[in-house]
Amino acid sequence: MEVFLIIVGIVIINFVFLFIAKKQKSNNIHASTTDALIFVEHALNVSGYKLTPYGVSVSLLSLSNGFSKEETFSHIALMALSQHAKVAGSDVIELSKVSIRAMSIAESLTKLFRKGLIRSEIYKNDLNAIMAVSTINKNQEDWISIVLESNSTSNKDAIALPISAEDSLEAINSH
Repeated sequence: MEVFLIIVGIVIINFVFLFIAKKQKSNNIHASTTDALIFVEHALNVSGYKLTPYGVSVSLLSLSNGFSKEETFSHIALMALSQHAKVAGSDVIELSKVSIRAMSIAESLTKLFRKGLIRSEIYKNDLNAIMAVSTINKNQEDWISIVLESNSTSNKDAIALPISAEDSLEAINSH
């Protein structure tokens, strides 16, 4: 009988430890997701965009599919830039704002890539698309359509909206 009670006690203690470990893992996942979203939002702000609620959802989907926070930023930034360029249409002033933001995004992505935080194929693909979407020429509209149509889930609603240069500068100085 004593052996039985000892075994039951050990089983109960193991269940308690498993429950505590699972709870801690759940808390760590929540914290890391929150940190990742903060990173994406800050990187976008520095680049001149503010994440929308839909953009938060797409970011969470990207993170849950195994993309890093840096790769998620790359995708969200490309989509924001493409959506912005589409809305700009033929407004040259607004398209120049798209080009300025594209340079900022490209610089950020290059730094992240050089640190080994973005996979090579993602970096090359997104950087090429960013340059094509933001270069004012006869192919720009085609590239915008290609990017937006090939990312239909990300393009169902506005993913991020342009912010003022002052707000972007504030984001740069806050980090």
